[in-house]
Amino acid sequence: MESQNAPTSMAAPSPAAAPSPVPASPDYPLWMKRAAAATVIVWTIGALFAEVVSQVATGMAILLSLLSCRSGPRFPTQVRRVILFALMLALWQAASPFVVQALGIHPVFPPARRYGQLSDTGALAVLACVVQICVPWRAVAAVAACGWLGHSLAAVLQHFGLWPEWLLSLTSIKADPARLRENFAAPGESVRHAGLGLYYHRLKLAHHALAFFGVPLKLATTTLPGHRRARAAGILFTVLFAVMVAMTYARAALGGLVLMAAFALVLALGKKALPILAAVVLAVSCVIAVSPAWQQRFAVLSRTGIGHDRQFSWMAAVTLAKEHPVTGVGFGNFQQAVLRRIEPPKDGGKAAGSIPFNRALAERAHYLNKRLITLDGHNLLLTVFAETGLIGLILFALMHFSLFAALLEKHRAGNPAATAALLAWIGFHAAGVVHYLPYHTGVHLAFCLVWALGLAPKQPCLRSGIQDDCASSAAQENSASPETETGHND
Repeated sequence: MESQNAPTSMAAPSPAAAPSPVPASPDYPLWMKRAAAATVIVWTIGALFAEVVSQVATGMAILLSLLSCRSGPRFPTQVRRVILFALMLALWQAASPFVVQALGIHPVFPPARRYGQLSDTGALAVLACVVQICVPWRAVAAVAACGWLGHSLAAVLQHFGLWPEWLLSLTSIKADPARLRENFAAPGESVRHAGLGLYYHRLKLAHHALAFFGVPLKLATTTLPGHRRARAAGILFTVLFAVMVAMTYARAALGGLVLMAAFALVLALGKKALPILAAVVLAVSCVIAVSPAWQQRFAVLSRTGIGHDRQFSWMAAVTLAKEHPVTGVGFGNFQQAVLRRIEPPKDGGKAAGSIPFNRALAERAHYLNKRLITLDGHNLLLTVFAETGLIGLILFALMHFSLFAALLEKHRAGNPAATAALLAWIGFHAAGVVHYLPYHTGVHLAFCLVWALGLAPKQPCLRSGIQDDCASSAAQENSASPETETGHND
């Protein structure tokens, strides 16, 4: 009897153990967690108000990421891939101007401002390291909410011509008063100014909104019970973002918002999202139909896309890529390289520096303000290809593919920050069809912030009250995941 009962007692299932609380990142010292939290908060403030503050946070993140790589747990595999490819791309961007000079492709070093933007590429890598240490989620949410409320209020006042110009000296040292008086109304219609927000730049406001728009979309489309307040806040800010972008008269940003909303609805509701999506498209169409200013914006679309600035920029980028497909003309050299090819040669054969004269580009540039049009290729991939060649294009694709794969994996594991970042990734590449978004440093650093937060583990840091709302979901994510990395609850 005992021999028969023994196996039974050994095989009897033990009662299910209660899930253990998520540890508060014990592998990092307290000072490092506080430094990481401060870095993320400063970066968020900079992304919402002044890019120079984000650049200061980038320097803080570089120092902290070096320390975190030397001590502490290993990062998850998908995060390491993003960091590796981002650093490799930044290194090639740094080296490419020297390489093309050595090969005789382009004899002049790029402007310091453009060359310095290689640090924006590396910013994603260093911030991805920092957020593995600690993210003060509630503080970031509070700063972002206050910032976007301020932007929306400013945009409304500017749109209706109610913004007092004496505020320019108090709110921005780079503000151009002429932007407040720029008129986007159709001929014969009442004046319609663009909403500039606190950036005093309509495209910066629209593209920053693309970076952050995934957050309210995720909240607005959540189907989890007990999240009514979050859903209401998400709907409110979704409407605010849509109104702000509509007041900027930025066509690509508006298209990016619609595309992001479509993906958010599909991710949340599947096939049930089709009627809602149709209603969204109908609403946007109605806004355009009843707005003479927006009708004017789309009426000039053919003139900017066919035969004018957009086509010239695309043609210039393709020309540079064909001439030097492997190395490009050097990171940051797009404008100088194009200008050298449209200047008539003095020796009757080639332009100065053995750079070939391109008659087709020169003829098109004759009708354009070329010093404004040729800053970049007005296309993300074409500009990367023209400046850094196939080497840079492959590294860029690897970085963004690894980022997409990491965010998608975390989205499937139920990480809401990853879902918002995934939507921001979609908006970034949607607007990148007609814009080179990294040209504006603040815009690129804002996208890096949202993407890095999507790569962060959902675990509490510092004191227990900071991320109580994430602790339970982190435990569920960890228990549902069959594989974990050493020292991380990812």
